[in-house]
Amino acid sequence: MKGARYHLDAGTLVVEDLPKPNVKPGTVLLKVRYCGICGSDLTRYRQLSNPSEGMRKLLGKISPVPGHEICGIVERDGSPVVVHPQLGCGKCPPCSSGYWGGCLRPDETALIGVQFDGGLAEYVAVPFDHLIPLSKQGDDDLKKAVLAEPLAVALHMMHSAEPAKGESFFVIGDGPIGLLLFQLLIHLGYEKTTLVGRHEKKMTIARRANGGRVSAEEEITEEFHATVRCVFHTAGSQAAFDLGLRLLEPSGRMVTIGYLYGGKGLEPAAFNALIRNEKKLYGCYSYSFDEMREALNFIESGAIDVTPLIGQVVPLENCVKDGFDPLVASDPTPGKVLIRIP
Repeated sequence: MKGARYHLDAGTLVVEDLPKPNVKPGTVLLKVRYCGICGSDLTRYRQLSNPSEGMRKLLGKISPVPGHEICGIVERDGSPVVVHPQLGCGKCPPCSSGYWGGCLRPDETALIGVQFDGGLAEYVAVPFDHLIPLSKQGDDDLKKAVLAEPLAVALHMMHSAEPAKGESFFVIGDGPIGLLLFQLLIHLGYEKTTLVGRHEKKMTIARRANGGRVSAEEEITEEFHATVRCVFHTAGSQAAFDLGLRLLEPSGRMVTIGYLYGGKGLEPAAFNALIRNEKKLYGCYSYSFDEMREALNFIESGAIDVTPLIGQVVPLENCVKDGFDPLVASDPTPGKVLIRIP
């Protein structure tokens, strides 16, 4: 079969011939139809010319197949499914409830597409209890279902914030998770929601939502500082993180999923202001099986329209030049790029 892997010593992502996965007890073989490119995939791709020591330890000289936003067909019976890619020990209370990202045994946590072969290949082996069936099996249905994974992230962020009607919300970041979270909040009736972005093409997608406000980052002046009850930080930049903290009113809260790379983090002055004003900072990472199933229901029912978020569909053999490369350009492709597996 064909599949993509990072070759860290050569600094390349290569589509090459790979053996078909072995099906072990408790797993099923999935014929991949679509796999989305996530921001975390792009972070690793950007490091290929000079991989960090952490990346070398994580992926080795030649990585497993990347890709954790996976939709495909179970080879055994032809069922269309999406994959919950987070793995855990399977025994602790969070794992027993289907929240593998909260596994209490960090040495047993893993992600399909990082520690194990993922979806940028013709086939992938997946634990059977990590599959969520689709109610429809048309090609467009499979394509849209890939967005259930990032929508589940957005849904988990919203649940973590415990929002109340009438509160003010700012979503910082116009990537797929930010755009999906913005649409989700509007759909659920949180009308005082503003999306803050940097890319006009992506903000245009957000403006299609029926409600809310969309603003460029430079439009968020000092008059907005200390006026927002809840901020969702979805952009992996220091500037976005700092802006989120400035926006929070006293006792406000910020939920963050945007990793910081090379930034200064939380400076003493900002930390002290966090204490004095009793602001709250929440980290957010994964999502439960039920949240992903709920996200898929939003998509299949049409409650959340993910079609405008799908940017390009690229065949596997062209995933580097037509997928990864345009996404790390100075003017990135708007919307989610999906890799089509023949």
